[in-house]
Formats: sequence, structure tokens, C-alpha cells
Amino acid sequence: SPAATSLLATNAAAWNYYGVALQGAGQLDEAVNAYQRALGLDRDLIETRLNLGTVFLEQNKPGDAKNEFTAYTLRRPNEPAGWLKLGSAQLRLEQTVAAERSFSAVLALKTSEAEAYNGLGLARIQRNRPAEAARFFTAAVKMKPDFAAALLNLATVYDQYLQNDKAALQCYRAYLT
Repeated sequence: SPAATSLLATNAAAWNYYGVALQGAGQLDEAVNAYQRALGLDRDLIETRLNLGTVFLEQNKPGDAKNEFTAYTLRRPNEPAGWLKLGSAQLRLEQTVAAERSFSAVLALKTSEAEAYNGLGLARIQRNRPAEAARFFTAAVKMKPDFAAALLNLATVYDQYLQNDKAALQCYRAYLT
């Protein structure tokens, strides 16, 4: 309708929600355009930064994602979700030390975040510290026993790095169930 079109033309929040809908429908390029339009109308609509960064991660553009998550965390330093996403982008960019800082920021805000422990484990693998990685993956599984990614990561560390076949088999079985 003409009224909806004119409202959308100048309403940053509406463009953000439109981007969320497009992202949910798998139309990632269109979602990026909607989020960028929202930011063009209101640079302070900070939730859009988190949404746009998430799409960039889905598109395997970790550098662009990192920029958006950095902008988000600067404005919302007490939000674990932003730090978690920033750490994920930094890991993909192999910025291991920065990723560890981001995941540690999550745990300082919310100590029961299994994904942050998993991220720290992945960072320790990048730094070739498998025993430390195993401790973080174990912590993630203790927080969330059905956390498939952490179970698989733990099994892989036991299998490929620590040569603990018994523990690896146990984790692989848990992962498969």
C-alpha cells in the first residue's frame, strides 16, 4: 500500500525488521541491503549492527562481520551476544588473541555461556594448546550436555591431539546420540 511504502521509506526500525524477515527467509543479499538502508536512516539503531554482522558471518565475510560486531560492542559492552559474535568473527580471521579476549568478555558477563567456552577451546586449538582446549570444551559440555559442537570438538581433540582413544570414543558416542 502507498502508506506502508511511505512509512518504510523513512523508518529505520521497519527496515531493520524487514532485514530480519529477509534473513529468516534466506535472502541474505536483500537482508544486507535492508540493514544498510536502516543504518543509512539511523546510525544509532545499534541492533542493526548485530543483525548485519550475523548476515555477514552467514555469508562467510568475517572481516565485514567483525566491523559490525565491534561497532555493536562499543555501544553495548555489557551484552554477551555481541562479544560472542565478535569472537566468532575473530576466530574465522585467525585473530586468536582478540577472539580469546572477546570470549572472556562473555564469561565475565555471563559465566554459564557454553558457546564462549567452546570458542575459547577453538582459540586454544589455533594456538596449538590442545590440553587447554580440551578443558574449555569439557566446560562447555558441562554447561550444556547436549552441545553437539563442543562434544565433537572435544572428541576431535582427544582423537587427533591427545591420542586418548577411549575418551575420544566416549565423546563421539555422546555426539552421535
